[in-house]
Amino acid sequence: MTRLIIVIILLFFFNQLFCQVEDYTVIRDSVYLSKCGSRTRGEVRESLLNLEYLNVNAETNGVDSYYYDLGMCYYLLSINDDFDELGLRKAIGHYEKTIEFNNRHSGAYWNVAFIYNLLNQCEESARYLKLYKKYTKRKYMKGNRDQIRILEKSCGA
Repeated sequence: MTRLIIVIILLFFFNQLFCQVEDYTVIRDSVYLSKCGSRTRGEVRESLLNLEYLNVNAETNGVDSYYYDLGMCYYLLSINDDFDELGLRKAIGHYEKTIEFNNRHSGAYWNVAFIYNLLNQCEESARYLKLYKKYTKRKYMKGNRDQIRILEKSCGA
């Protein structure tokens, strides 16, 4: 009898864990440890594990934020792993999925431009920086002017 109860509880738990997420924005704060400032490596890994357990598809509300958060986790882990190129490429892939679902997501364009710059792929970096400028309102770009210049100069754009 005790085993049956445990099996039922486990089935319920796994059903809830792997169920289809209909609105990522509702659960985002509970699965992605977003906060201003630095995050510990453990916090980033926990967020990545939480995100990878979710069953998210194109019908999910906030799917662009989901892929953006995945990209951010891979990026943060990669730069903390003495520049893990494979992780950076995974981050790019998730940011590109973000753009696929929201082609005006300026943060994704910026991050891809920055990562390509780190990888010394200047043409790709310049292409995404151009898209960042196109889809970012001027009032928001104002604070990034110095960073944009640095990014452009480091690749000789």
